[in-house]
Amino acid sequence: MKLLGERLKRLIHKILFIILIIFDVTALYAKINDQDAWVDLYLRDCSTVKINQACKQNLEKALGNMLAYRRLTLKYLDKKGLPHFLATIPIIESSYNVKAISIKGAIGLWQLMPFHIEIFKTNHKKIIGRNIEIIPTKESIMRYGLNPVLNTRIAVNYLELLYKTFRDDPNCDKLVIMSYNAGSSRVKDWIDGKSELPEETINFYNKFLAIQYVIKNMNELGIRPTSYNSKILILDYIMSAL
Repeated sequence: MKLLGERLKRLIHKILFIILIIFDVTALYAKINDQDAWVDLYLRDCSTVKINQACKQNLEKALGNMLAYRRLTLKYLDKKGLPHFLATIPIIESSYNVKAISIKGAIGLWQLMPFHIEIFKTNHKKIIGRNIEIIPTKESIMRYGLNPVLNTRIAVNYLELLYKTFRDDPNCDKLVIMSYNAGSSRVKDWIDGKSELPEETINFYNKFLAIQYVIKNMNELGIRPTSYNSKILILDYIMSAL
């Protein structure tokens, strides 16, 4: 009986724990599409955020990593005449982690998909618009995906194309950011009223806005970017020459 009572007690504790997690998750997802909710998450201690990496310590680390790659990123954005705020995209995508690889296969700082790596690694103007099958090679994925310089160059080439796609729209910046997540075709369908945007894309854009707000108000919000490892950065640049 005593053993049975202990098992029942542990079972009740597990059930209560699961209920608490469910209610916490529900509350979070109920607010997750709201920009202010993302700001709130980015200001919270990571120990209080159970299911999302959006929290203060992780953001401070990502901002420190962003500073490490500032010159590289701005160099390519300036070369294409693109706005500097695009440099915050990798904060959402990878926290500026060079070795980040997602479950879906996106890779590197900018979380490029293999298909995009193969298209934009050279002169994409020769490929876009042709009815051909593009098969990424493992060599291309690893070389261009994990290399911070080449990864950034490809991402900026892609962003340049997105800006050309939506340049006549007054909401061009917004559409480009959403297209980076969902693809331009899906965003065009949304504009034409043919389909809804995925919730992931809405979240992506609101996270982007939240990060802009936090960066502009870092001092008032008590955000302190973590200092980066300069030795690692030097190795990354050396790798880019290989």
